[in-house]
Amino acid sequence: MLHTAVDEKEIISTEHQSDDVINIAYYASDGVNQNFEQIIKPTLTGLAKVMKKPVHWHFFTTHPDMSDTPYSESVTYYSSMPIDEFREKLGGTGIDIGIAPLIESEFNAGKYVNKFFEFSRAGIPAIYSNVRPYAGFVVDGVDGILADNTSEAWLKEIGRAHV
Repeated sequence: MLHTAVDEKEIISTEHQSDDVINIAYYASDGVNQNFEQIIKPTLTGLAKVMKKPVHWHFFTTHPDMSDTPYSESVTYYSSMPIDEFREKLGGTGIDIGIAPLIESEFNAGKYVNKFFEFSRAGIPAIYSNVRPYAGFVVDGVDGILADNTSEAWLKEIGRAHV
């Protein structure tokens, strides 16, 4: 893994859509919902109860079923798009928090930290699973937040990140 910092000149100055809504982004380049479904979806009922503001979810490439959640009407899905368009959309959509849940596995431990670089480039603070490749790369509380893969931990960190 290369520890390449995001060039400060490449960081996009984001425009927030509204101070009345928390916009959260999740993307999976391969469109797989497994990480979201297993780690984040179980927190959504609790999250709706503890958030002081409404939450709007932005899903890039992936399309988790939100119909059985408190957020069924607060979702925007984006289709697959070229990388430059994705970067422009991610940085220009008013996202407040990025999330990168990742199930602990040997396969996932070998992944690259591209979500860290994309969220950083877009000027979006993000929460990452406290598993490799993020554990040992993201400095918790400095350039991201690390959350253990429990509903309680993710609920706490999303709640803390929106303050």
